[in-house]
Amino acid sequence: MTISITDQQLGSLLRPRSVALVGAADKSGFSQMAYRNLMEFGLGEHTYLVTRRGARTHGRPTVTSCTQIPEPVDVAFMMVPRAGTLDALSDAAAAGIRHALVLSSGYADAGAAGPVALVSQSGMAASAMLDFATMTGVGPSYLVTVGNEAMLTAGHVLHYLAGDEHTKAIALFLETIRDPAVFAAAAHRAAAAGKAVVVLKSGRSELSAKMAAAHTGAVAGDDHTISELLHDLGVIRVTSIEDLVLAAGAAAHLGRLARPGIGVVSISGGACDMLADHAADLGAPLPVLAPATRVALAGILPDFGTVQNPLDITGAAIIEPGIFTRCIEVVSADPSVGVVAVINPLPWHGDGRPWPGQVLADAIGAGAARARVPVVCVSQVMQPVTGYTMKVMAQAGISYAIPGLRHCVAALRNVGWWSGQST
Repeated sequence: MTISITDQQLGSLLRPRSVALVGAADKSGFSQMAYRNLMEFGLGEHTYLVTRRGARTHGRPTVTSCTQIPEPVDVAFMMVPRAGTLDALSDAAAAGIRHALVLSSGYADAGAAGPVALVSQSGMAASAMLDFATMTGVGPSYLVTVGNEAMLTAGHVLHYLAGDEHTKAIALFLETIRDPAVFAAAAHRAAAAGKAVVVLKSGRSELSAKMAAAHTGAVAGDDHTISELLHDLGVIRVTSIEDLVLAAGAAAHLGRLARPGIGVVSISGGACDMLADHAADLGAPLPVLAPATRVALAGILPDFGTVQNPLDITGAAIIEPGIFTRCIEVVSADPSVGVVAVINPLPWHGDGRPWPGQVLADAIGAGAARARVPVVCVSQVMQPVTGYTMKVMAQAGISYAIPGLRHCVAALRNVGWWSGQST
């Protein structure tokens, strides 16, 4: 049976104006984190604590029933033992509360909001998604866990997010697609809105399918059929949380690319070699540069440089950072290139002194400002994108960075494929 859920209903669930914490307790870590998060997100005056005995909790007075709350409540968050859940739900319903969340897993701090919605059928997978998104600078617009989807499915959430102004891409961890028709309609809506949908679907192996069934009661389904469905819907499918988050982040920040070709400009020849290997392994397009592009680059590089894609601009750029700027501009104008990946280190912690590599970062930012296609900065290894990193990027005018050569290649390949899908 398909359950009809409107965007207005989901809006009051995902962006509530008031919340009741049912079963709040000072000794509960879940209660403490939920309460703290609500305070930090500005809902302090509209958060109500419901306890069995009405004892003061989290430094505030409490009520013993949701019916005693003096204003309408959008969401009741249930932190009660299983035996008391039905009574608690009945009490919330009597108070006119239309949404209830029943605790099944933990929480983590979301940090600053961003353009990528994270949706998961597993609470701990959601936590891992949030941790990695925070580490790599992929800001979340929402973090939604749907559990065993007793009423609300991932497809319903996807449909809402497709129309949400705060969200530019949606990343989902799925153990099953509970209602394919609802999911397909939501995916079509996202495509029409120009929002990438990225899915990490477990159950590819027999053992994984059994684990999913034990975890949330999910029926994994035939994996080949699911892959075909996702492909036909223009949904990016990945096999790791890292690729899930980074593909969604890249799509949110870059949007649809005019063409899938990846142009590479690098300060390191060795990094060019490694990236080329990753591209071959992953099937990512590194187009041969056009004759006019090669001529223009030959006029910029020193005599010992080699014009090709990936392009090693050599150590001469350390002496003359403008080489970086001009090469980025020229490669971006190549008719086969849809995005430029610039390999250069970015710092993730400082020592109180100005970062010595800022001059090269500034040259990259200048090239990005002149580029005809989007430009991303790439580090050779998986490293954090911290507040310090973002400060350096902001000063340089670098809008986005992807850590790790392989992960960058995978993300840009996926965004390029998605960009070519019809809406």
